[in-house]
Amino acid sequence: MKHFINWQKGAVLVFFALILPALIAFTGLAVDFGNVYVHKSQLQNMTDASVLAAAQEYSHTQDSNDAQNTALEYINDNKHLNHGSGFNNPVPATSSYPVITVNNGITKLKLTLNDTVPMYFLRLFGYNQMDISATANAQVVNPLAAFADLIRFSQILHITQGHQNNQYKTTFDGTIGYVSPADGYNSIETSNNNNNPPDQIQNAIYSSSGEQITPYQRDNMPDFSNTPFSLSALKKSADNINPSFGSNKVISSDKLTGKIIYIDQESPDIVIDKPLPGSNDPEKKNIPLILVYDNPGVLNIHVNSDTGRPLIIYYTGTGEIHYNPGPGVPTFTGIIYAPKTKILTNENKAAFSGSIYCQSYYSQVEGSYTYKSFDSPFSQVILTDD
Repeated sequence: MKHFINWQKGAVLVFFALILPALIAFTGLAVDFGNVYVHKSQLQNMTDASVLAAAQEYSHTQDSNDAQNTALEYINDNKHLNHGSGFNNPVPATSSYPVITVNNGITKLKLTLNDTVPMYFLRLFGYNQMDISATANAQVVNPLAAFADLIRFSQILHITQGHQNNQYKTTFDGTIGYVSPADGYNSIETSNNNNNPPDQIQNAIYSSSGEQITPYQRDNMPDFSNTPFSLSALKKSADNINPSFGSNKVISSDKLTGKIIYIDQESPDIVIDKPLPGSNDPEKKNIPLILVYDNPGVLNIHVNSDTGRPLIIYYTGTGEIHYNPGPGVPTFTGIIYAPKTKILTNENKAAFSGSIYCQSYYSQVEGSYTYKSFDSPFSQVILTDD
């Protein structure tokens, strides 16, 4: 019995001696790869934070250098958290970073950071460190980027004075798009004194430089449901509700204060008699003022002065908009979004700079239209998979 017990002890010692190197190896690998996992997680968090900050800065300045400086600032700040624990020396994978792409009004920023993780057990086998990297993608969501055309309509575009007698009366510097409704009805008309049928409208659409404009078919009108630019969201965010007006229902420029103006009173007259409030403020002059109209009645817009800062007319009802510039030759800068509405316009040689999205648009008198895009006060920055 004593001999048997001694034999068992010897066997255990031999077995332990055999598995000890494997236990040490597994423990060492667990330490090294656990260290890699921690470093990788922290590097990913750093990359996410840096690209989000860079995208936020870029959404305000549109300057890639500002985006790079902001990303570098966040990298350095995170590097010093916890006295640098979790990082060796993370560096961007590209000389210019983040990589910025803009396609169809969507801005994307991509940042990749490289770092090294020190090895402990694997160093015995000549592996002193392991290379790791993390990539993060951010997207700047700008609802106003949906307005990519100068004019987009779903039923009728009627131009009374287009190309007349070898003169460009009403000019369009930007793309024109049309959306066919469910019943397939869609027409483009002109009364250009040459009796051209509707399918020859292209003979009446020209740019200010004499370039012939061909309308393009589009898939749809922008849908802002479940976005900060939806009707319900704008109503909730309005900071100027039903500005007071007298019995003549006139709302002048001075009363168009705040960021979002909400009007549900019937048939007001919006009179731009001077540049909008904030037009001379460096922090506000490029930020659109939003006027939300929520009533089935007619909305009258009289533009007697340049708007100055951009004005967005937001109307999802089925009434009409009467747009009347002048006297003089003022410029309306902004967007008219009225996808279910007919807009009647007497330009009086006035200028429009921005986008018009509507059901039908009637241009009655000579004028000029130029496409312009705008930054949105509702821009959001989000992380994306690619």
